[in-house]
Amino acid sequence: SHQTAADPRAEKAVEQHGYDLAKFDLQDSQETKRKARTDYDLTWQAKPGDPRNVGDAFYRLDVNISGNQVAGFSRRFKIPEEWLRERASTGLAEILHYVDLALFGVGLFGGLLIFFIQRLRSSEIPWRRSLKFGWIVVLILGLMELNSLPAVLMQYTTSISWQAFWLRIAVSYLVGPLLLGLVAWIAAALALSFYPDAWRVFNSQSRRIWRRDAFVAAAVALAVGAGMSRLDALYADRFHAYFPVQINLFPNSVNSALPGAEVFLSALLSAIFWPVAAALIIFVVRWGLAHRAWWIWPAGLVLLIALGPDSAHSMKQYIAGWAPEFINLILLIVIVGCFFRNNFLAYVTAAFCLELAEPLIDLLSQSQSIYRINGIAAAVLALIVLAWLLLGG
Repeated sequence: SHQTAADPRAEKAVEQHGYDLAKFDLQDSQETKRKARTDYDLTWQAKPGDPRNVGDAFYRLDVNISGNQVAGFSRRFKIPEEWLRERASTGLAEILHYVDLALFGVGLFGGLLIFFIQRLRSSEIPWRRSLKFGWIVVLILGLMELNSLPAVLMQYTTSISWQAFWLRIAVSYLVGPLLLGLVAWIAAALALSFYPDAWRVFNSQSRRIWRRDAFVAAAVALAVGAGMSRLDALYADRFHAYFPVQINLFPNSVNSALPGAEVFLSALLSAIFWPVAAALIIFVVRWGLAHRAWWIWPAGLVLLIALGPDSAHSMKQYIAGWAPEFINLILLIVIVGCFFRNNFLAYVTAAFCLELAEPLIDLLSQSQSIYRINGIAAAVLALIVLAWLLLGG
């Protein structure tokens, strides 16, 4: 039969990968007849007592045969379905966490909306000046979308026509940047109405005044960020039973036509969005504390609760995920209060560097020269931006 003819090829593939089939049981064998060939999918599972099995998770080998050739070989664990259903279910804790996040988001948006209406009535919003931020964001996002076009084209499925697929891409590529550009315009306009002196970031004389402290603040932020990343890794290793597994086979930045451009443009976006977001949040918090607003402490409590992971299925999981986020929040408040303060250049420089550092290191550490060349190009562009920010001109 066809199945009998397929088995020797699959068995040979397993043995070529260094496995002894005498220690495995055949669990599944499926035959799929196609137009010009017959495909087979076979699965072996390690026998009970095999050291490769971990608890109720069984070690498995999968072999895929297309026609007369072995098309794939993989290893995996068969996880108990009951455990998977329990992990996938949405419990009361998760629902409460999502409600808490929604309350915080709605509260923050509502507060900013009230301030926006007040500024709008008093004509204190610099619409024309802040419009530049919107167009810059549109330009950056447009370039990023063109850079990611090869990866998008790989997602094409024959269930829709090629013309319809291109139309969908064109609409999303047009609407997405315009919407985010509109958001950037409004947010920057509101932030500049709160802190009109922030526009002095574009003045070389002001940057010369701020540059030393901005350099120190950015360096401290990078050092603390690197230290916390290492500490989080050690913490997750110590309490690994309560942390979800995160596996990145390759950096996200390499999934584009020019990875270096992706890294650089992402850093430029962060240099715009994060300082604007910081300005809005800091103003709301300072106003609430100065006016002893009743909502400031409930909002703080809601924020603290929202720091926990949304995938926690027990109090231990929640606390294990909440603790490092709480430490990060405290460090962020201390760094902003002690180093950043009212140095607007520091926020821009730190946001740019923090977004750039890790993906740039990933590119420069790749074995293939094309990625290292992209990393070098991104580093050169970043140095030009930092020279403009910190050296004046």
